[in-house]
Amino acid sequence: MDNVDTRQYMMRLKKILDVYVAICEKHHLRYYLSSGTLLGAVRHSGFIPWDNDIDVDMPMEDYKIFCKIAQKELGERYFFQTYNTDKVLNVPWGRIRENGTTSMPVRDAEFDIHYGVDIDIFPMVGIYNNKLLAKMQEKMFSLIVTLLQADYYKIYHHWSPSKFVKGLYALPRSLRKSFVNIFGLFVYRNFRDAENGFTLYEYSCKRNPAYYKESIKLNFEGSLYDAPAKWDAVLKEAYGDYMTLPPLDQRNGHADSMGEIIFDLNKDFKEYKREMGYIK
Repeated sequence: MDNVDTRQYMMRLKKILDVYVAICEKHHLRYYLSSGTLLGAVRHSGFIPWDNDIDVDMPMEDYKIFCKIAQKELGERYFFQTYNTDKVLNVPWGRIRENGTTSMPVRDAEFDIHYGVDIDIFPMVGIYNNKLLAKMQEKMFSLIVTLLQADYYKIYHHWSPSKFVKGLYALPRSLRKSFVNIFGLFVYRNFRDAENGFTLYEYSCKRNPAYYKESIKLNFEGSLYDAPAKWDAVLKEAYGDYMTLPPLDQRNGHADSMGEIIFDLNKDFKEYKREMGYIK
């Protein structure tokens, strides 16, 4: 993050989190600190020093309500980004992006999506108790992800999908998005009353609804936020011995997986894309 002060960037993310939480509290919607953000709250009372994002989980039944009210509540400063609001987005979860800022992987700059500074909101979905329905749910979720990846495939030519997948990618995005929304009626089950669950990050990212029956407040950078009451069980399932710090060569946040990222709190991502020749 050579082009922005790391601490200043972290605090900007926290401000977005505060805006999100205020909306949730106003409308009585549940959310929970998640993944590295939950780990940071427990182990560091704030950000993991080498982390550069904020993640929250949200039960699907609450997320659906949030999707309906988000943009009106967020106003002009922020953009609620989903595959229904951003025409080339390739993921099934939501993000709150700050307009007039930049958080853009250089390798993905060609994609026509919003690249403002953001936090991730991961819907938690209930898994069907019936094994056959659960397997259908897993396969259909995989198909949703595949359908959303089409616009990236047009640029990442090293992908080698099957003929069937190439056929799906040839469909207009409007039709693919319609299929995604239709499949979602089956896949996106309510979370809180289910016996097992997962997040829309990926099917293997499991969430046990029993751990989320109650919430508890945890300190994160001087403010209190909701976390699953059984946060210890959540973290042990995700990280094992989570209080032990990883080796130094593994303290790189998302830099290794995403390559070079442009961060700027004062310059709109579209200006960078214009400088790189992707927009006029």
